[in-house]
Amino acid sequence: MAKSLADQQEMATRYGWALSVLRSNPELSKLFDNAVAGSYSSQRFIAELRNTKWYKTKGETYRQNEVLKNADPAEYRRRWSQAKATVADAYLAMYGQAPSANALNQMAGSAFNMGYSSAEINDMIGKSFNVAQQMKNGLGGTLGEAERQIRSAIEDYGLDMGEPWIARQLSYIASGRTDVTATANYLQKQAMSKYGAFKDELEQGMTMRDIAEPYKQLMAKTLELSDKSLSIADPSIQKALAYRAPAKGGKPGAPAQMPLWQFESQLKADPRWNGTQNAQDSIMAAGRKVLSDWGLVSGGGN
Repeated sequence: MAKSLADQQEMATRYGWALSVLRSNPELSKLFDNAVAGSYSSQRFIAELRNTKWYKTKGETYRQNEVLKNADPAEYRRRWSQAKATVADAYLAMYGQAPSANALNQMAGSAFNMGYSSAEINDMIGKSFNVAQQMKNGLGGTLGEAERQIRSAIEDYGLDMGEPWIARQLSYIASGRTDVTATANYLQKQAMSKYGAFKDELEQGMTMRDIAEPYKQLMAKTLELSDKSLSIADPSIQKALAYRAPAKGGKPGAPAQMPLWQFESQLKADPRWNGTQNAQDSIMAAGRKVLSDWGLVSGGGN
């Protein structure tokens, strides 16, 4: 004899479930019918339920949400909206833009049904984004700030890491695998390797930008250039920073700091030196000295 709706609801309650939940899934509905027909005990019903595909393939949070969805739809909708807002805010904070509606629904669904923590939500968002592609359009949010800091550190340490490397680091940062500080520390170590003569200074917190400044200013003055037009990447400055002491005994010289006087001498061998007022004044001064030595002009050049 078929049980009335009231009887079914009573049996479902006895098993610790809402009838609407048990009827929401074909597998659960069939189990419940068998349980009612066979007068299962609560213990047997729970044991049978835990052996269903539905139970084995769904996490605890998902199962709780399914119960809530059927038992208290209003609360279920409130929690779902809250999950969407949390994911949307995290995405906006990370990238400086809103996700598409489809992407938001997919990510919010995962976060809601899997019970993700804030760290897990950020990891999911980080893996969903094509950083290399978006870099071409301009990144915003915390990831855009991370990009600016990494590029600044690369320039500070006189390195050339390439766009693919930067994109990978930003992907790692987005997924929580590293951070800007760890990336900057790595760049510092690379600078120590490249510019061995300045390892101590780098360890003390200086950057290659700081170390290169005297060479940069001397180059600007000697070749009559704007110091703003010069960078660590300039070949002349790079040559000074990569200087090695003279070889001894057939062995290559060790990395060393090039004296400024030697750097200035190299600058005066640069073709650009010939077109400067400094060069002309130097030539005139040398000429006056020769004439003075010959007694053709007075020592003052008059």
